[in-house]
Amino acid sequence: MRKKLAAWLVLGLITLAAGFSLSLTNEVTKEPILNQTLQAEAKAKQEVLPAAEIFEAIALQDETGVELFAGTAGGETLGYVGKVTVNGYGGPIDVIAGVNENGIIQGVNVGGASFSETAGLGAKAREAAFTRQFANKVSPVRVVKASDPKTESSVDAISAATITTNAVAGGVNRIARQVSDMLNPQEPEIPVAEGTTYTANQKGFAGPVAVFVTVKDDGTISALKVGDTQFAETQGYGAGALEDDFTAQFIGKSLPLTSGDIDGISGATITTNAVLEAINKAYEEHGAAELSEPAAASPEGKEYTAQAQGFAGPVAVKVTIKEDGTLSSLVVGDEQFAETQGYGAGALEDDFTAQFVGKKPPMTLRGADEEETASNIDAISGATITSQAVVDAVNEAAQFTGDETEIDFSQVSYTADAQGYASPVAVNVAFDENGSIRQLSIGDIRFEETTGLGSKAQEAPFIDQFIGKTPPITLRKANETATPSTIDAITAATVTSQAVADAINLAYEKYLEANITGGDGIFTINKQGYAGPVAVSVSFDAQGRVASLVVGDEQFNETAGLGDKVRDEEYASQFLNKLPPLHLRKAEEVQSPSTIDGVTAATITSQAVVDAVNEAHNEFSKRIGN
Repeated sequence: MRKKLAAWLVLGLITLAAGFSLSLTNEVTKEPILNQTLQAEAKAKQEVLPAAEIFEAIALQDETGVELFAGTAGGETLGYVGKVTVNGYGGPIDVIAGVNENGIIQGVNVGGASFSETAGLGAKAREAAFTRQFANKVSPVRVVKASDPKTESSVDAISAATITTNAVAGGVNRIARQVSDMLNPQEPEIPVAEGTTYTANQKGFAGPVAVFVTVKDDGTISALKVGDTQFAETQGYGAGALEDDFTAQFIGKSLPLTSGDIDGISGATITTNAVLEAINKAYEEHGAAELSEPAAASPEGKEYTAQAQGFAGPVAVKVTIKEDGTLSSLVVGDEQFAETQGYGAGALEDDFTAQFVGKKPPMTLRGADEEETASNIDAISGATITSQAVVDAVNEAAQFTGDETEIDFSQVSYTADAQGYASPVAVNVAFDENGSIRQLSIGDIRFEETTGLGSKAQEAPFIDQFIGKTPPITLRKANETATPSTIDAITAATVTSQAVADAINLAYEKYLEANITGGDGIFTINKQGYAGPVAVSVSFDAQGRVASLVVGDEQFNETAGLGDKVRDEEYASQFLNKLPPLHLRKAEEVQSPSTIDGVTAATITSQAVVDAVNEAHNEFSKRIGN
């Protein structure tokens, strides 16, 4: 016992000593680290405004996230330096910019202690080749492609790093706007017209977009003013929201508004939607009055409630079901309902809910080319997720009636997600008995793709392309002929489109694993490559042909520009729909259903992938008894 006490005592002393050492180390290093950070920031200020000798902090009244400093020399103010933190592709980015009193950018520094953009891509934002583009540009700057025409306010995007580029440009514009607002403070001119004026703001492309809307007693707009001191939308695009030609469209329109009520600003869908949403928000929060409806007769049957996840939150339903199993009434929404005005909010309307009355669950959404039946429902235009949530909730509520309805295999769905442009993009997909896509919904509560661009992934024209196709799905290239497994990307939203395809392919792997190979759908085999192990994850269809192929894991270390090309779609797509065993095609050999073209100058890596696929197929054959 004494020995144990002595051991515990020694262990306790060691722990205390270790803790004290760590604490002491932290205290010792904390100040040097802080000093290094301050020195780096001071150096950056000097870099973006070289003529200044002293940088004095300026106290700002509004919380805009921008720190502002006056750069002086000999008692004379030579310009201003701002610092702001923006969100890049890999995390926070500190942007420091020097701006003169005329809004001309003097210099830009990019980085910060938390800078973690991708090496060789977004990390180029720290290089002089990128930052010196901003010098002498007129704010606000606009990001363009290298091949686009240049203007006095344009900068070239970093190739394959658009998110990082836009984040930095947005930070520079915020700083320049802050300098302008400080030097030229202006109070918003509130319009004078018949009615009551309400105000609200919504997030636009570059910052908050405020509106001052005057509404008459009959619910029509009599005046509209857009923008306050924080307005920072892009010149030539979103800044058009300030113009009379745009705001005049709203006069006389009844609230609430939808996107079809006005003509949007060309090239500025996000700003346009921000104005619409802010107007509706202002009126709903401060001025809308509920109209009383006469009491209706109680519908026949028993009431049941349920809810399902919609686009912006839970979608609750209250259904009344008669003894024969048909619906006699449907009410959608409760206090948690938050679907988008002009889109998912249409689920509250009689035109949508009336479709359900007289029909018997389970119900489905009607496909684009599918004829109307006794159990399908037309989705709300542009709001497939909300429509599906209502259908799912109605079906769930109907289960409480005690009727046991057998769900056939084609009704089972699979979910997966992939990273899009601004958020994870989730899919819920059902396959038929042949593995073709039968039903598809896109997005969940995390979906935040760009309005008017990536958000079109949730609309029927994009979704309908997938119906009837068998994964793996790929995006069709510019000059490529359409095939049964290709889809057209959304214009200017390739990242979102690719995320949908990737997520569907992941869901398809789950479908294969659960239903085609009895739980043995994905086989992962490692083979030695040129520089290390090459992992291959492959699945096969019911005939044993390659259904999906993913090359590489965290240990993958093949040579950049050579062996690492086996991870490219161009190489992997050769394997799809082929029946192993496969082999690398020799120089003079004619292509055949069993040959694969190796990556030039990377034969060892190419052979490793082929060997792994063949070994995986052997395992597949054993497990299904062939």
